Parts: sequence; C-alpha cells; structure tokens
Amino acid sequence: MITESLKQLLLIGITARVIIYFFFQHVRRFTLRHLFFVFKSLDSMLLVKVTDCTFWKRRNRSAIKLCLRFIM
Repeated sequence: MITESLKQLLLIGITARVIIYFFFQHVRRFTLRHLFFVFKSLDSMLLVKVTDCTFWKRRNRSAIKLCLRFIM
C-alpha cells in the first residue's frame, strides 16, 4: 500500500522532471533564476538542495544537468 506522503513525493518528482525537461527544450539560456522559478512551488527540501548548488556558472549546462541528476 502506498502512503499519502509517498504519493506526494512521487508527484513532486514527476512534476519537477517534466518542468525541467520543458525548460531545457524551450529555454536556450538556462540560468539559475529559471531553476529557482521551477522549484519555487515545490518542497522546501528540494529548494535547499538547489541552493547548495550555487557554484554553477550561469550558462554551464553540463554542471546544471549533473546537479539535477544529484537532486533527483
């Protein structure tokens, strides 16, 4: 039986992946501001993990993708 909190975590993960995929497909210059916008309405723990990744350079997509893999 899947508990309610597990359902919420699963929904948050799927939503985050879809939004991130959309941004990578349609936004050419993906910056840290966009990422904060994506995670603004999600769980605060995800936001804490994102703020730990502030060492990114603004247009370094490979570092962003690696950090997103770590978050997910």
